[in-house]
Amino acid sequence: MSTVEFPCKKCHQLLQIASNLVGSEIACPECSDQQVVPTQEEAVELLRRSQVIVGSEIVSHHYRDVMAGSPVPSGKILFSRNVFYWQFALTLLLATGVGILGYFLGRGDATYDAKQEHLEKLTTRATISNSVDYLDHLGVSHPDGGAVAFYLPNFQEDQMPKGWKKINSFELRPEDAAPPKSHSGRKQLEKFGGFIKRVNTEGQIKGTLEKKGYWYLFVISRNSQRPEGEDFPSSDIDLLDKYFTDFRYLIGSSRYQIVPVSVTNHYNGTNIVFPEPGKPSFPDE
Repeated sequence: MSTVEFPCKKCHQLLQIASNLVGSEIACPECSDQQVVPTQEEAVELLRRSQVIVGSEIVSHHYRDVMAGSPVPSGKILFSRNVFYWQFALTLLLATGVGILGYFLGRGDATYDAKQEHLEKLTTRATISNSVDYLDHLGVSHPDGGAVAFYLPNFQEDQMPKGWKKINSFELRPEDAAPPKSHSGRKQLEKFGGFIKRVNTEGQIKGTLEKKGYWYLFVISRNSQRPEGEDFPSSDIDLLDKYFTDFRYLIGSSRYQIVPVSVTNHYNGTNIVFPEPGKPSFPDE
C-alpha cells in the first residue's frame, strides 16, 4: 500500500499516512494536532518548504529548534541544548570531585602541616648530653647534682635580637627549687630555643635544643664555692649582664663556668669539672 509522507504542521514530525486517507482528518501521533492528509503533490511541496539549508547540507525543519542562532559552518554536527546542559553538568561535577580529592590529599589534610613541622624539627633539633662534676679537698671527683645549667643562644652581635628580654634571675639559683614552666625566665629562654636544666644526681645534663648552632653553656655549681673575695672577670660581667637581670645574685658564692659550644645533631662534649676548695676559679686570670 502506498503512503503519503508530510511534516506535521505543528511539531514538524514526519508522518507516513496511507494514501487512501488523503483528504481525511487525522491526529498527529506525536502532538495530537488535528490536520487533513494532503495529496502527494501537496505533501512534496510541504516537505520542500519545511527544509532549510545549512552550509551545503539539507536539514529537516524538525531540527530548526536545536540550531544555534548564527549559521553553523559546513560539516559541523548540531547538538541539542540538552546535550550541552549535560556536558556542562558532568564537567562541573568532575571539577568538584577533583578539587575535593586534592583538598584531602594535599594541604587540606589537617595533619599535613603538623607532620611537616615535626619533620623540620627533627632536622634542626639537637640532643644534649654533658657531665658536671666537682672535686673535693682531696681532689676526688663527685657528680655535681643540683647544679644549674643554662644553654644560652650565642648572639654574635653587640645588640640582642628583637624581642629579647633579660632572664629573670630570681628562683633560678642552685639552692632554689626547680623553676616551674610558668617562670618568666624559663619561658624567655625557651622562646629563643635554649633551656634551663638541673644536673641530675649522676652529674648529667640531658635535654634537647630547638636548633643547632652556637651556644653558651653556663653552669652554676651546687657543691663548689668560689674563694672568698674572688671577683668576676670583666669579660664574664659584660656577657652575663646581657642575659640576666642580676647575674651576681644568681651566682652568689658558687663557682660557675661559661663555655662557648658548637652544637650539631648530638652534642656529647664539654664535661665541666669544678676545682677543689681553695683553688681559684679562674687560674688564667
